[in-house]
Amino acid sequence: MVKFFVRARRIDYSVHVKSLMVLKAQNVFRNRRIEFDLGWTDLAAALMSIHPEITKGGREITYVARRSAETGHGDIGWALLNCLYCEPLDAGEGGQKAKVRVLHDE
Repeated sequence: MVKFFVRARRIDYSVHVKSLMVLKAQNVFRNRRIEFDLGWTDLAAALMSIHPEITKGGREITYVARRSAETGHGDIGWALLNCLYCEPLDAGEGGQKAKVRVLHDE
């Protein structure tokens, strides 16, 4: 029998969802609600590798990552976007302010 983690939720990586993930990350960074060590260059490179691209059908814009030896498919960047996607958009408005600090050990 397969048991599921109660707090886990499925994410279907549609054009719409990937757009929401990118917009959410832009909002979090613009409002300075996240910090990470400037020495974590692979995270920065992975985030910068994610860019808009027209879908094969030519009707929508999606987000993809450039493939490179350094970033793969931007896996670390997409992992962070997955985390931020679950963070409340209005965090920090009104009462308490929330900040995320990402720590990196080599």
